[in-house]
Amino acid sequence: MKTGLFVLLGLFCLGMLFNCSNPTASTYSVTYDGNGASSGSVPTDSNKYKEGATVTVLGNTGSLAKTSYTFAGWNTKSDGSGTGYGVGVTFSMGSANVTLYAVWIQNLTYTVTYSGNGSTSGNDPTDTNNYKQGATVIVLGNTGNLTLSGYNFAGWNTNANGSGTSYAAGATFTMASANITLYAVWIPSNLTFTSSGTYIIITGYTTAPIGSLAIPGGVTNINPQAFFTCSSLTSVTIPSSVTSIGSLAFGACAGLTSISVDSDNPNYESISGVLFDKSGTTLLQAPCALTGNYAIPTSVTSIGDCAFEESALTSVTIPSSVTSIGVEAFAEAGLTSVIIPSSITSIGTDDFIQCTNLASVTIPSSVTSIGNGAFGGCTSLTSVTIPSGVTSIDNGAFDGCTLLNSVTVMATTPPALPSGSLAFSNCANTLKIYVPSDYVDTYKNATGWKDYASIIYSQS
Repeated sequence: MKTGLFVLLGLFCLGMLFNCSNPTASTYSVTYDGNGASSGSVPTDSNKYKEGATVTVLGNTGSLAKTSYTFAGWNTKSDGSGTGYGVGVTFSMGSANVTLYAVWIQNLTYTVTYSGNGSTSGNDPTDTNNYKQGATVIVLGNTGNLTLSGYNFAGWNTNANGSGTSYAAGATFTMASANITLYAVWIPSNLTFTSSGTYIIITGYTTAPIGSLAIPGGVTNINPQAFFTCSSLTSVTIPSSVTSIGSLAFGACAGLTSISVDSDNPNYESISGVLFDKSGTTLLQAPCALTGNYAIPTSVTSIGDCAFEESALTSVTIPSSVTSIGVEAFAEAGLTSVIIPSSITSIGTDDFIQCTNLASVTIPSSVTSIGNGAFGGCTSLTSVTIPSGVTSIDNGAFDGCTLLNSVTVMATTPPALPSGSLAFSNCANTLKIYVPSDYVDTYKNATGWKDYASIIYSQS
């Protein structure tokens, strides 16, 4: 009897030991919630996950949708304040069931409004579209026949004063994350212009402006010679929107005393009424009516093409900071004398051509070349010394200097001179060219110089 009892007790304990070492493990589920979806069905994950198991987040497999919203993933809380998960992301299962709620991002839209910006008649164009951020907007034309007395419609700008981005009719832009208003750009009716894309370009005039001229805000470019020979123009104001000014845009404007530039202009600045690039290193245009002496600022390294063309200045001080002089920089200016600094290595094409009052010029030893027509037509110039560093003299360099009777060339090797170059043609009948004493024959037999063999003399 006792033996049987002991057997039963042993079997009971063995059973208890088996159950304790193999407990039934707990499992957890992942449920998906549409979180306000207006259509579609939630994904279903039928798996049972033990604690620590890897869960792969499902995508929007049931095509959930919500009006005016875009599906953007899942979150452990319905208000989005929990942990966010993108499609395909994995996480480790915890010790509780998980519900993932759809995340919805509102599809914001924006509008484009048009303003006549001072128009006196007509209607603002109406764009009834609602644009998402990143959508392409096609700019409307003047469909409401807006007018402003004395002006012509030229396009639109994102700012009423024209300091924003300009758009021509038919141009496109990408919608940002805010509503936008486009303001009409108006150009005085005596000016001519073209509009294309993001450019409004002043090309010239039908009737020359008189007195002060304010280039309208929204204009982006002023073409070369746009106001050439506007002799009654006295001052010009350039707005911040202008990013390109062509050569001689205000050239030969005999009455022009000042060019002013808006301080917010990204490309240009005005210093004492003279036009410079924004860095102040390139002098672009001096008004023609400036008189007396002008000292170029020491910040300047370059004098632009035609910068002083037809200037009334009698003297210009060029600092040693200047290393280049552009084409026709001083053409037809009223200069009586000029000292070129030793920082200059080349005198370019037509740089001082037809400076008829120029009686004295100092060429430094640093100069190696004298360009085509550089001093052509300087009818008051009587003598010039060409330093030893000059290795080339181009066609017509001193042609037409009718009073030039003495040229002293210091180089022992004749500078390159094209045959038939007319470099010293049409000068004074008494012109003599003086060369180093031991090199007279060398010059007389050199290409180009042999054309002047009869007037080449020894310096001693």
